[in-house]
Amino acid sequence: MDVTATVPDRSGPATEGNGPPAPTPAAATPAEPPAWRWTDCKARAAALVAAGELTLEAVAAEVGVSVRQLFHWRTRVPQFQERVEEHMAEYRAALREQVRRLGRERGSR
Repeated sequence: MDVTATVPDRSGPATEGNGPPAPTPAAATPAEPPAWRWTDCKARAAALVAAGELTLEAVAAEVGVSVRQLFHWRTRVPQFQERVEEHMAEYRAALREQVRRLGRERGSR
């Protein structure tokens, strides 16, 4: 009796029920977020947020992004947060200068 005729061929590629089990995927590692790149849209959004004259909804509509995206930049992207703070510092400095100028003008009357 020929025994080889009853043994399944396992020399080909692994298929369902044939051959070694497929390797399991490596544990998923969190992907690095993409590098931050400034665009005109992002720069304008930072300036508008810093100005404080519009709601986040209005800023998002003005620059053409979703409120969710703008909120993400505002709360999770240090570069965006830093740019907003830079704009706010500029606004505060300009305001202080205007107050000083008004004080001098008033004092000269």
